[in-house]
Amino acid sequence: MPEHNQNKDNITKAFEPDYLNRKALAVEWADALLSTRINHHLVISVSGDWGTGKTYLAKNWHKYLEEQGYFTCYIDAHKKDYAEDPLLVFVEELNSNINQYYKENMGFWGKVRNKIPVLKNKVPKLLINSSTLIAGVEVSSVISAIRTIIQIAQKFLASKIKDKIKYLELYEKYISDFREALAKFTCLFDKPVVIFIDELDRSNPKFVIKLIEQLKHIFEIPNLAFILTVNKKELSNTIKGIYGNEMDGYAYYKKFTTHDYTLYPIEQIKSGPLEEFIANMISDRSNFSVDKDFISLTALLSQILRLSLRDIEQIIHHLYYIKEKVYQSYHRDYLIICYFLRALYLKNYTNFLLYSELSIAADNSLIAIKEKEPISKLNPLIEELMNGEYGQSDLLNIIKLILAPITDDNINNFFEGHRIDVIWPPITGTNTFHEAEKYIYYPILTHGYDKYDIPIPCKTPKEVKERILSIRKNLIQLSMLGAVPKDNIRK
Repeated sequence: MPEHNQNKDNITKAFEPDYLNRKALAVEWADALLSTRINHHLVISVSGDWGTGKTYLAKNWHKYLEEQGYFTCYIDAHKKDYAEDPLLVFVEELNSNINQYYKENMGFWGKVRNKIPVLKNKVPKLLINSSTLIAGVEVSSVISAIRTIIQIAQKFLASKIKDKIKYLELYEKYISDFREALAKFTCLFDKPVVIFIDELDRSNPKFVIKLIEQLKHIFEIPNLAFILTVNKKELSNTIKGIYGNEMDGYAYYKKFTTHDYTLYPIEQIKSGPLEEFIANMISDRSNFSVDKDFISLTALLSQILRLSLRDIEQIIHHLYYIKEKVYQSYHRDYLIICYFLRALYLKNYTNFLLYSELSIAADNSLIAIKEKEPISKLNPLIEELMNGEYGQSDLLNIIKLILAPITDDNINNFFEGHRIDVIWPPITGTNTFHEAEKYIYYPILTHGYDKYDIPIPCKTPKEVKERILSIRKNLIQLSMLGAVPKDNIRK
């Protein structure tokens, strides 16, 4: 299962799969900060760009702590940001988890039920629904009371000033009672109570501001830890949306945190784990197979292009959609070109369109780029790929041949160096032409088939150039829309 598709409830064992070794980070941070009871509160921020695996980390870290005996909750802030008060979200999640924990640990609650103060008598009868109380867990009475008092406070906000003051004072009183009960509850455990808040940067700005301020003013309780996952840039913009562009949004947010960590970007992930991540996403899809060189080069391209994990997943999904069209027309490894083009499409659509326009505009195609705009300005990633020291392989040579500027010298050298290697196989009824690695240059060196279904070789460098331009045009179409190529190689 791709990491980004996991749901909290369907994770049977934490960090399985864990292609990028995220468990090591979670264990390291947990051992450093959460391994013993703490006499203060923690707010741990884990930041990273969109698509770097923050949600995967949060859900699996939550599961890992459960497996280690922690009392822990997971809250998707983006799904809950419709609430006018984030406190309601905390209350409901705590209430649900206390219920579940009580069911799973009956013996534990039998021992500690008398240690939690009975707060039911402090709550006015009109505010309590006794059916919501949990035997032996009187802290839930305060949870129910707060839920009710928030609703009543909101209801009476439009009433007379005297009533407003009365109910707001009552609201503050039960917040105090809630803090007291929660503090006693957290001290029942020899490890911190941990609450994960995910997708904070994608949530309603007003909800976000209230939430992080409540972490300080309401939830500053010993032995209670919050772990927040955020995108620094987007969260900063969210806060600026409330306080104005002059506000340093992330600096404001950091005032409410005690520890700050960052998930390393894709280019810093070692190639081995990244290759495993890509290989598993491909193998999860039926009738989709590639060779080892394809996986290695895909990982390399991902690092050069600085793709996020979500980018990689989306691109592979697109390749799966168009693969049969590529297989039917070309060699299967031409998908690597589509991978590069689709990545450019996702990362910089403006440059992709400019590249597309110039690459099919004339016979000399990308030569025009050097006159109109340097390649390094249009897209330094293309230049890095062409000139980087990444070794030699047929796949890399194909990418360079089809994507790079076309010159007569390059075409002549390629034609003279490869045409004698073409041995025409009888391919009727087989997939040899499209699958065997030694046939990777056939789509460039041939055009059409004779009556015996044997490829017809190009006889001049000019014909090879025409083939490259045609292939480039079709692969750009496939990478952008997944449309059927306009001029298929099979006539």
